[in-house]
Amino acid sequence: MRTAIVRFSLVATALAYAAPLARAGEGPVRTFDWPALNRRAVEEYLAPVRPGVPGKSPFWNVAARQFTYVPAFDIEEAPGAARYRIQATDLTTGKVYSATQEKPWAPVVELWRSLPAAAVRLEAFALDDKDNVLKQVTIGSVQSREFCRRPGFQGPYIPPVKDYRECALLSLKRVLDFCKASKLLQTGKADPRAYGYFCYPTKMLAALTMGLCRYAAAAPAEREEAVRMARATADILIQIAAPEGGALAYLPPTYQGDAYAAKGQNQVIQMTEPVGAMNAYLDLYEVTKDAKYRDAAFRIADTYSRLQLADGSWFLKYNSQTGKPATSNKVIPESFLSLSHRLEALGFAQAKTMREKVLPWLMAEVVTPFNWEGQFEDVGPSQHYRNLSNYQAVFVARYLLDQRAGHPEYQSLAESMIRFGEDQFVLWGRCSVPEQKAKTFKPSVMTGWLLPCAQEQYGWMQGINASAAVFIFGWLSMYRVTGDELWLAKACALGDVMTHTQRPDGQLPTYWSVNGELKDDNWLNCEVWAALAMLELADAHATWASGNKAVQPK
Repeated sequence: MRTAIVRFSLVATALAYAAPLARAGEGPVRTFDWPALNRRAVEEYLAPVRPGVPGKSPFWNVAARQFTYVPAFDIEEAPGAARYRIQATDLTTGKVYSATQEKPWAPVVELWRSLPAAAVRLEAFALDDKDNVLKQVTIGSVQSREFCRRPGFQGPYIPPVKDYRECALLSLKRVLDFCKASKLLQTGKADPRAYGYFCYPTKMLAALTMGLCRYAAAAPAEREEAVRMARATADILIQIAAPEGGALAYLPPTYQGDAYAAKGQNQVIQMTEPVGAMNAYLDLYEVTKDAKYRDAAFRIADTYSRLQLADGSWFLKYNSQTGKPATSNKVIPESFLSLSHRLEALGFAQAKTMREKVLPWLMAEVVTPFNWEGQFEDVGPSQHYRNLSNYQAVFVARYLLDQRAGHPEYQSLAESMIRFGEDQFVLWGRCSVPEQKAKTFKPSVMTGWLLPCAQEQYGWMQGINASAAVFIFGWLSMYRVTGDELWLAKACALGDVMTHTQRPDGQLPTYWSVNGELKDDNWLNCEVWAALAMLELADAHATWASGNKAVQPK
């Protein structure tokens, strides 16, 4: 099957989509108007994403090596210059493309129209009023920059091989089977020797709990067993949490053992992770109505309240033994914002105050400068703009869309954040790159990988199912708010590929490789997020296919 996918020709793809696309159980047949959507997509990529302006807004793309939307660069102005020539050399063919513009730092729109999907070297020259070159001007602190001008969305892509909902439920069934085989219920332990990524216990157990709760709701025949296993995974987290009275009381550990990034970090708690535990406990409380799990979430929230700084923020990492911060970087609380509303609705009194304190900090320190630092437990804190990621940007955007009533600026702001994610991390097709540059520009080449795909962070530019899930969530939010089918078509494109990756046992592999690269490196949390995204996509597509209008979700 995977070999067939690799050889899938554009003609075969087009023919597959020329016929009405039917998915079992999803209502009447309906197709996208591909020519119209593709024309719109081309024009939209000529609109820059949050362009920098000297002295007003920072250039967030100083470390970027690929762009889909037209970029703007921090190019210096030269005294006496009448205009500027922005020049790009195709590193494969040597062909030079150029355009002139009044301001060097303005988006390079005219140049972008002419560039192929290829690795290029960008240079800029100050010109006099007769177009003579005065000098070559710097781009930031360098004379030139190399990057890939990536291709944009142009559907259709490969059609799905199964129904979205079927794909999701097969995966969640496999998650349940994994938990049973791991004997979590019998042993009361998540042993990294049995599954290596249990060295990140909070991330894995919280995701398993959430996935099992969702499966219990969607598969009545296995509800009892799924709930029982969800209790087991949640109970392990509660059991291994920091003790009452400690510096970080009730926070479950980010690391255990000495595998992977956990080695030497067992005393460190990263504040992105206990939020997942709180959400998992509240999911389980909704399913069981057992106050034990609501109260467990409240206890963690109490500690977050106590640790919240005067400016509303939290440090990204704390030492669990001393309670002191382990880094000066602050956490981007994208998941906490939505969680705070859940806590508030269930009676946690401090939730609203905590949210109202952190939101202004987030807007000023992260959203405005567009500093979407990748905050993963297996990478270290980074300097501004050096390791950007899509996760935080897209989930904050989802939150802003949910809260847009009374805040008309939130919608356009959220859209820019979601477009940023696509610009930097979604690969719709391959780029032409010279062989000697293949390693540098591997993220834009991705030979041997299913495309389109979504990549994770500058430090790990691989096609990952959880990254695809993030975009499915984000694009569906935009679709429900705007009714614009281009957002839905993009979500379906990644969902369709997801169905091709599924293995016979139901597993949704973390990596979308068809040549075996990283094939056995499977992250359960990523699989759960992929399955949950496919469930949401199934609902949205079914609504669209039946001819109904998009509806903003709760």
